[in-house]
Amino acid sequence: IFNKATEHMSKSQYITLSSSISIYNVLLGYLEKILDTKSNYCLEIRTAVLKGYEKLKKYYIKTDKSYVYSIAISKIKLQYYQIQECEQEYIDAVLEAVTNIYNKNYKHNLPIIIDNEVDNPNDFLVNVFEKSNKINKDKLEDYLQKPVISFKTDPLQW
Repeated sequence: IFNKATEHMSKSQYITLSSSISIYNVLLGYLEKILDTKSNYCLEIRTAVLKGYEKLKKYYIKTDKSYVYSIAISKIKLQYYQIQECEQEYIDAVLEAVTNIYNKNYKHNLPIIIDNEVDNPNDFLVNVFEKSNKINKDKLEDYLQKPVISFKTDPLQW
């Protein structure tokens, strides 16, 4: 599995934090299975794996404060925390922290307007019901409600 992870990172044009976190999760999960008390590996192997696990964990812990980044990546958003089976309390805390940062630094007081229909000035019914076709949403809320994009999508092309 380490070979596959290395090949993936080596072949990538660029490695982003979102893909690094995912790779860390896979590698740590693999090592945790070996370290499980039910595994059949000898003590020497388990000791070596533990040293590797601790080293990998040292760098992985540095990603703990990257929750804003993970949500900002349209490939993962909050889905990352759900896939990792984080406690809902933790997910709520992450969302609250991101919302506070967004509100403090980025939010503009103007809501975005999302048209559910294409406006046609000649369409009588659209003009009559125009107001019911418009929904005011906060930009962050709108972003989080949209589905995540494929991991194969080039972030520079998105």
